[in-house]
Amino acid sequence: QSRSSAASDVYKRQLIAWAKVSALMDNRTFVIPEDIKDIALDTLSHRIVLTYAAIADDINDRDLIKMIIDNVKVV
Repeated sequence: QSRSSAASDVYKRQLIAWAKVSALMDNRTFVIPEDIKDIALDTLSHRIVLTYAAIADDINDRDLIKMIIDNVKVV
């Protein structure tokens, strides 16, 4: 397994763990999509690398994450 893949697996486990913490703080024993959305801005922003075009359009990492979250349909 490559380092990138291993790091990605670790990151996924950490994201799930934080979502579980968010659920527990809301007195739930299960994770809902809002738990992921609530922590996404803080946990994903450091993993985003913007293109020069995005920077020129005044898009920052948090804006990009918000756009992605707003366009992901949960069924």
